[in-house]
Amino acid sequence: MFKIASDLSSLLCELTAYLEQSNQDITFYIIGAFALELKGIKRPVMTVDIDLIREVENEELAQQINRIGERIGNESWMNLDAISIQLPDGISDRLELVEYNHRIKFRIPCREDMILLKVAAYCSRIRDSIKDKADLEALQVTRDEFEKGVSFYKKTIADLRGTPFEKECLENIEIARSSLGL
Repeated sequence: MFKIASDLSSLLCELTAYLEQSNQDITFYIIGAFALELKGIKRPVMTVDIDLIREVENEELAQQINRIGERIGNESWMNLDAISIQLPDGISDRLELVEYNHRIKFRIPCREDMILLKVAAYCSRIRDSIKDKADLEALQVTRDEFEKGVSFYKKTIADLRGTPFEKECLENIEIARSSLGL
């Protein structure tokens, strides 16, 4: 079994027991903090959810995941919010397989894609996301990697061109660059 520092391990253990009992396996497609933890990146704060980029297609399994979350008071431990975000082009071809245990596997972004996504997340919510900054520091992002992340972020906000929000987004990039010492 894969070892992580997250409180999510007990929920995944319970899900594994269900999968074992029903003789099923699952592969989750994820991004975010839990993906970083699976890569062995040490984070200052444990995450409380898993950010899915694809829905769980098996309805019975999706209901079981919800029941596990409801029972412990964390209904969004399998978070679907990330399904709607723009992902880097070709990310599906670069997802890495992590075997959590004999029943659960995760497909997670490669380091390059994680950085693109983390830079975009940090720039988009800079005023309230010390976690994204800490994650980028833990990834030891170089200036070049950060600038690639900025290019990706600018693609995600392209529909904001000419709006007041575009100016704020561009200012956030400068704040992020400065706060990371790049």
